[in-house]
Amino acid sequence: YHGFVGEQNRQNVASAFLKPTTWKEYCTEVKGEGDCLSGLDERARRLPRTRDEEERYFVKGLYEGFFGNTTYSNCTTNNNCYGHFINIDCNERFTQSEAKIYWNNISMVSLGSGNNGGYSLRDIWEIWAAANATRSNVLSYWSAPDGTGLVGKYAETDANLFRVRFPEPSRQCIEFEEKPKPAFHKYCSADQTQRVFDNQFASCDYVARRGSKVISSALKKVYDDATPAERSPTLDFLNSFSLTNMNSMQGIFNDILKIAICMYVYDN
Repeated sequence: YHGFVGEQNRQNVASAFLKPTTWKEYCTEVKGEGDCLSGLDERARRLPRTRDEEERYFVKGLYEGFFGNTTYSNCTTNNNCYGHFINIDCNERFTQSEAKIYWNNISMVSLGSGNNGGYSLRDIWEIWAAANATRSNVLSYWSAPDGTGLVGKYAETDANLFRVRFPEPSRQCIEFEEKPKPAFHKYCSADQTQRVFDNQFASCDYVARRGSKVISSALKKVYDDATPAERSPTLDFLNSFSLTNMNSMQGIFNDILKIAICMYVYDN
């Protein structure tokens, strides 16, 4: 995160991370409708025809996407210029992304259509596809392990996702993490102070938490009812089975689940 922080990086951040542009915005604000109607534009093959198409950030074969400057990303005319990051819509998931950006003094905002300036999951998928097609920079919220396939889709490509690490959790940050979080409406509040929790200890990286296994009680009963010679090793195996790093988890979520689990068990 160091390369994003402070006034010394404001201009670099603002010029590197531009705002994603919907199909309608591109054909009305970046180019004229005639350009999109002509079928000769390099990014939009035609005008959007429905409300849904107007709001799209990428449509394969029809709209390649675009990332453009705004008045707020021009540091020559605006001393408070900033770049754009992609937060998720608070109605879809709760996230502390905005708090981490804010408390680490990173000059970036999210300007999606959500109440918190967030974007839908579909939007984020399309924005990443647009960034890949146009070779543009994107800083986006995402979760790990990834159960949607986005990480796997772009693995080992120029659009591969790299995690930005924030400051290591301090004792105060861990104590903050363990406190009850605000009600839903605060994540979607128009007041940024509420959305960033009004607490500087929201600035640290996410606290790692140990996962748990859930095992059917029926399996334990069958095990206990059997004689030692008749007991299956299944329960002992499940009790001892663990994944010690996130890369293992990531692989399982990115591949077809059954095949990935079998391959991991076989290899280890």
